[in-house]
Amino acid sequence: CAYRGRQQILDDIWDAAENARKRKAPLVVFYYGHGYKGGFSPNGGDIAYADVADVMTDVGFLFVNASCYSGSSIDVFKKNGLIPEQGSIIADAPRNKNSQSPQGAGYF
Repeated sequence: CAYRGRQQILDDIWDAAENARKRKAPLVVFYYGHGYKGGFSPNGGDIAYADVADVMTDVGFLFVNASCYSGSSIDVFKKNGLIPEQGSIIADAPRNKNSQSPQGAGYF
């Protein structure tokens, strides 16, 4: 997999969300990798959950987040009015703890 920068990843999520909107289908986003309180770090670059929430508006979604502090994504998506009204999050770790998943990184 080629290195994808922060904006490219957000653009990929936006494109997938736009495709789901057009099809009137839910969007599924899966992330497995490094995270921090308030965001995740694919390829060593930080992406805030607030930025992810901004591109996932007006589409039903399931966000499976397997990273340290992944529970902090729930707070951000709630604050933005996206959950539970629009979608759901499966978090691998509480907002204030490391994940117990094996080490690795990726998104889809």
